[in-house]
Amino acid sequence: MKQELVSVIINSFNGAKFLEKSINSVLNQTYQNFEIIFWDNASSDETKQKIKNFSDSRLKPIFSTSFKRLYDAKHQAILNSNGKYLAFLDVDDWWSENKLFKQIEVMKLEQTSISCTNYWIVNENKNYIKKAFKIRAKKDNNFNSALKKYFVGMSSLIVTKKLYQKLDYGFDSSFEVIGDYDLVLRILKFNDITYLNEPLSYYRWHNSNLSHNKFRLNILELIKWRKKLNKYKNFFSTNNLIYVNDHLIYLMTLFLKNKNKKINLSLFLDNT
Repeated sequence: MKQELVSVIINSFNGAKFLEKSINSVLNQTYQNFEIIFWDNASSDETKQKIKNFSDSRLKPIFSTSFKRLYDAKHQAILNSNGKYLAFLDVDDWWSENKLFKQIEVMKLEQTSISCTNYWIVNENKNYIKKAFKIRAKKDNNFNSALKKYFVGMSSLIVTKKLYQKLDYGFDSSFEVIGDYDLVLRILKFNDITYLNEPLSYYRWHNSNLSHNKFRLNILELIKWRKKLNKYKNFFSTNNLIYVNDHLIYLMTLFLKNKNKKINLSLFLDNT
């Protein structure tokens, strides 16, 4: 198989304690034609020092002099990439050594422009590891099925740069939490995705993943996302909107059940 160049996008803000494992999992891939676009988002920790310990020319660090919002930073990293494919790896996650080879091989076989895999969830608080999905996702991994049960781990995602560039816009920098979800759903509206049930990446679950504040922001951004994309003709079907609205009500209910917070429901209703 001809190995086309893959641009591995890693964004980091004060991720020094994670980056060695993450970067080494890329350098140790059996698929070797890649570049690592490591965007450091004006970190104040030891990131720059640790990056300098790597001597591989395929690692191309970019040290931002000012902090950028997460999805603006991801987009800036992509603008500095040269690969046919874009692969994404969060700095606190890592890959199995055959991840790129297996995923790109099946993308070529099925002639698709976007793919993802099952992945391992590593819970550091409770010290266990498990598969994200026990049952293989449905064959029709399209927009409707992803909207009902989202199955795309960002560190498992590969998309062709050509497809990313064809979008009306790439990552939406106005989001802080759901930018990955937004990007993937906009792609899946018009493109089939290849899904590998084999877990080929590791998602590190730790205290900062799902903070209470992020949970609240996730709800507010989903409301904004629904309003924004509903302006596009025929983006959501009637059934799609029913599901999105029901899901938002469910999330609000979970949030408001927290006895440590007295949040008025109007906080959400004012944003609908």
